[in-house]
Amino acid sequence: MPNATTPLLAGVQELPPPTGYLPTFLRVCHSPWTWISQATLIQSRGLIVAYLTALWPILINLNLRLEDGHSRWSLAFDFSVLSYLLLWIYHVIVFAEIDEDDDSWQARLLRAMSPPVQRPGDHKSFWFSLFYTTTQAFALISALVYWAVLVPQGYGYSLGLTKSPFGALKLFDESWFRSFWILNIWGVTVLIVFVEIMLLNNVKRQVPVLGHVFGLMALLAAYVGWAAVGKRVTGHSPYFFLDPDVVGSSGWIALYSAGFVALGPLVFTLLYGLIGMREKATRLERNST
Repeated sequence: MPNATTPLLAGVQELPPPTGYLPTFLRVCHSPWTWISQATLIQSRGLIVAYLTALWPILINLNLRLEDGHSRWSLAFDFSVLSYLLLWIYHVIVFAEIDEDDDSWQARLLRAMSPPVQRPGDHKSFWFSLFYTTTQAFALISALVYWAVLVPQGYGYSLGLTKSPFGALKLFDESWFRSFWILNIWGVTVLIVFVEIMLLNNVKRQVPVLGHVFGLMALLAAYVGWAAVGKRVTGHSPYFFLDPDVVGSSGWIALYSAGFVALGPLVFTLLYGLIGMREKATRLERNST
């Protein structure tokens, strides 16, 4: 019989029949694993929120200490910063307790972000599912671009368009402060995404698939436009491959931009596969108990 420490979605007997639906927000806030109690889940989410919140002052401090000639407004156009902000917002939302009688703007925002059902054709559910997908995908895309593109090309140590003098093999020859930031913003956040998907929520595979793929691509395309605004406002581009002063031809800019947007379907496929693996593993676990 369930007790206070039993996950709400732990056993088959607690789930609705196949024709029913569980709220998306409920699936986000409860683990499907029987060995993760609700108390452990809440504590884990609290630690993640505390970590992500504590890292913000370090980000600001790093930006202020950079002496690369870039405007301090460059931070607002940096993809890694924006993806980190989205990840932080997501974890704050799923950790916060919602008071249905609270009429404050914070409570109204939380209620708006927690749609009633997850079913095909439900627009509220789709937007929350797209938000969830975007927060996880953007963190992975940010890390993928950093480690697979920026570091090999020698742009792997600052928040702006400054070429590294030491390249990939000497990535951590800089101060401990900057190395700490690199490991956290492009390393630990990826670990958080994998822990979130595999252990901390019971979100089903996204439906409709094409809606999520095109939505993610549209958001990445919007960021390309935002990066162009950043170039005009600050004089610096967040990524060298989006900077016409570095790339030169507008045709190459369009090609690189298309490649960046194409990372959306690629990373979505990874997320979709991870969720499918987790669903299969949890079914096997429930059947064995």
